[in-house]
Amino acid sequence: MPEEIRLQNMPEEDENLVMRGGVTITASVTSIKGSSASSPAILLNEKAHRLDVQKISEFVPSNTYDTYDGQNAADQPDWYAIQFPDEVTFNWIEMTMGFAYPDGGWWTALDIEVRRTADDSWERLTSVRITPAYDFSDGRGKRRPFETHILVFEAVTACAVRLIGMPGGSAQFTSLARIAIRHSETAPSRPIQVPEPPYPYLLRLISPQMIWDLSENFTKLTKIVLNFPAERFYLDTVRYEKLLSRIHPNYQGKPELWFLVADSVGWNNWYQLSVDGTVEAEQTDLTQSHVDLKFHKTLGRILAPITVEGQPLGYLDSTYVIVKDYLDLDWHRHFASDHNIAWDVYQAAIDRTPHMTMEQLEGAAGIVGMMTNTIANLAHVNLRMQRVLSAESASDTTRRLQEHAMQQAIAYMRQELETPISVAEVARRVGFSLPYFCTLFAQFMGMNPGDYLIHLRLERAKEYLTHTNMPIKDVCLALGYDPSYFARLFKKHEGMTAGEYAAKMRSRS
Repeated sequence: MPEEIRLQNMPEEDENLVMRGGVTITASVTSIKGSSASSPAILLNEKAHRLDVQKISEFVPSNTYDTYDGQNAADQPDWYAIQFPDEVTFNWIEMTMGFAYPDGGWWTALDIEVRRTADDSWERLTSVRITPAYDFSDGRGKRRPFETHILVFEAVTACAVRLIGMPGGSAQFTSLARIAIRHSETAPSRPIQVPEPPYPYLLRLISPQMIWDLSENFTKLTKIVLNFPAERFYLDTVRYEKLLSRIHPNYQGKPELWFLVADSVGWNNWYQLSVDGTVEAEQTDLTQSHVDLKFHKTLGRILAPITVEGQPLGYLDSTYVIVKDYLDLDWHRHFASDHNIAWDVYQAAIDRTPHMTMEQLEGAAGIVGMMTNTIANLAHVNLRMQRVLSAESASDTTRRLQEHAMQQAIAYMRQELETPISVAEVARRVGFSLPYFCTLFAQFMGMNPGDYLIHLRLERAKEYLTHTNMPIKDVCLALGYDPSYFARLFKKHEGMTAGEYAAKMRSRS
């Protein structure tokens, strides 16, 4: 190739090459059944890693491409291939993940392959460094929506590149939101700055754990699971496992009606299925609490907005229930036949779905409306508190920074309770020396950080003992405690043994 042509193909420093004209992308799965975008072209963007945190409407599957093609276990790798119109040189790929669903959405193995010329076969790159390190275990773990990982390798000149590897979860699929490809002369040596994943604004004002707790008793009473958009992706381990225990039957061959139909006709088609079976956009009213009927008026769900200072920041919605007043079995027999769903399977899904009258569902909607008002009021209080802090005089800047550092330290402690972190590690995390951190922490919290860490671990142990059937020995192991030491510690702080506490709390549930 003449030198002057090769120079024309060299990209500018850090330019995102996929944004050039003529670039195309293909994926291993094209006939998707999920609710993501229908084309992998959605991945060629410059927004998924910095979503507008004010808008919960952006934290949706339509901003991702998922290789979900049904509840089957795939035995082939997933891949996303980007084709350039000319050869380009690059050494840097940014991969923004989508959502970690209960049944998949992540990689369990990943490689980068290139095709140097159109006539060449795919060639695997070696010595790829991923920042931050990617969790290849087959489970949700600590995955969060729209997290970005940067893959760095020796510069290569090629006309095509692809991410290829094994998908995870019981449904064996991956969920991605963005792929960017760059060339940087300094990439191998300079510190890599990875953008923080976006976080929904309402969940900055009120924790997803609190939203879950407010809706928990409603779910126990009605068997209807309430959701806040994206909430499940931010729940702590205990609450997430409890959520999974309720929804897992849908993923394990015992679906409710809405899940069976959606998985049969495709999730995007399900979201748009109108009363008469034609496809039209579903209109969702977020101005007031109401019952949303669909699918020949058979299925109903509750929608209740969460509004703070006149601004809709999200909503609670429920899983579907069958509205007994409108159940037309003849219509459903025809629908099942038209879509090749065996009637015994279809009828079993009807039986598994909660049933309510319209009056009962409207009454439940009224209760959910009161719950969203409570959530909105709590969020409003936190918002006002934030404004008060931000309006303080400059003389309080140091104090606010110290408070923020302590909040970060406590958040890190909570996040790593199942790992054997030390107070020194927490101090390094917030950038303080150990003696200064201990003094400052005691001033703000009224106890030293070591004691506070013990307090948090005991609270986590109490959650496990209350909400799970984990043996006490496993609780000790999960929190990094020697069983005999844990026994003495628990008795000292709680006035009873861990076994007595577990028996007392579990008898109430």
